[in-house]
Amino acid sequence: MKHLAKIAAGVSAALLLSSSVAFAGGKAAPTKENFEKALAQANAALDRAASVEGEWRDSRWKKSTFVKYKTKDGKTHKSSFLGAAEIAAADGDYASAMKFAETATFQGNMGYEQAVGQKNIGPRF
Repeated sequence: MKHLAKIAAGVSAALLLSSSVAFAGGKAAPTKENFEKALAQANAALDRAASVEGEWRDSRWKKSTFVKYKTKDGKTHKSSFLGAAEIAAADGDYASAMKFAETATFQGNMGYEQAVGQKNIGPRF
């Protein structure tokens, strides 16, 4: 029961954040405030996926080198999606940071759906 309550709380938080981030066009303006909301939304989605052991590798794994971000000074950073989002935000590139955070949110939601949907899958004989 505690597990279900925790998941429900995470879903509520993600829905609340998603409604506050979006504007009339469906996308949030790339500002620091909207990035922080998108980052919180991504973490909520990833926490929800992790609660059912469905978090995907490159979402926020510290050893990930899949995602590449090139800073304004020309350095290329390899990281997870959330790591790249934080690097881009620190570089002042909130448009890229928002895209990375939105991808992490998508991966969290899909990881949760995948884990729940395949929970009772077994071999077919």
